[in-house]
Parts: sequence; structure tokens; C-alpha cells
Amino acid sequence: MQQQIINKINEGIELLKPQVHSIPEAHWLYRRAAGKWSKKEELGHLVDSALNNLKRFSEISAGEVMHTISSYPQDGLVIANDYQEMNIDQLVQLWELLNLQICRVIERMPENLLGNKILLPDGTGQTVHWLLEDYAVHLHHHLKVITEMPVEAE
Repeated sequence: MQQQIINKINEGIELLKPQVHSIPEAHWLYRRAAGKWSKKEELGHLVDSALNNLKRFSEISAGEVMHTISSYPQDGLVIANDYQEMNIDQLVQLWELLNLQICRVIERMPENLLGNKILLPDGTGQTVHWLLEDYAVHLHHHLKVITEMPVEAE
């Protein structure tokens, strides 16, 4: 069950890595509208997501029976980490290493934990398995934005 999620995360890594250097720097930096993230900031958001989810998945694996998911300030973290000015190779490497560690945690997670309940910020409940799958879907959503985002200005 976990292997499918691990495979999806690894597919995301393999999707982005060969494209990184074919995307011109101007395209990485371009914001299509005020308040929208650039490709670099989208990737930085995926770093923040990986950091938050690595912590969640690790705590669940460590035995937290009912895990409460808290939201985090997505826009604020993108600004605070200044992803727009970060070296693209370092940004990709950071994102990749975090996701490889997430895969290690998921792989080692006892299968009996997958049905455990989690509480989402809106008060609804889900399972650990849902949270793992949701992470992989979220990752691919943003990778699609990064790889397909049109650039109108150079």
C-alpha cells in the first residue's frame, strides 16, 4: 500500500530533475500576476510542504495515535525563506532530499498505522493513508504548475 505512494513521490522527483536546467532563469523568476508565486516559489512551497509533512509522518510513525494536522502560513514561509533568490540547484536538491527522506519514513511506517485517524484543521477526520496519498497528489499538482506554467514575459 505504501509502495504506490512512494512510487508517486519518486515519479515526481524524476519528472522535475531532467527539466530543471531546460527552464531559463527568467522563467523560474516570472510571476504571472501580483500575489502569485513564480516557479521557484512554487518549488519552495513544495520544500515547506515536505518539511511539514516529514514532521507529521515521523510523529505518526513514532506512535502518535490521534494526530492533529495544523495548517501553516504558506505565503509567509515562501517569503521568509526567500526562495525567489535561492540557487535553483540548491533548491531542487533540498526538495529532493526531503522527499527521499519522506519515502524512507513512509516505507518504514507500520502498515497497521495507515488506518489511524487524523484530525484536519477544518475539524474533519481522515486516515493516515489518506494523508500520505494527499501529500503525493499535492506534490504532483504543484509540479504540473511548475512544468506547465506559461511564461508571458521574458
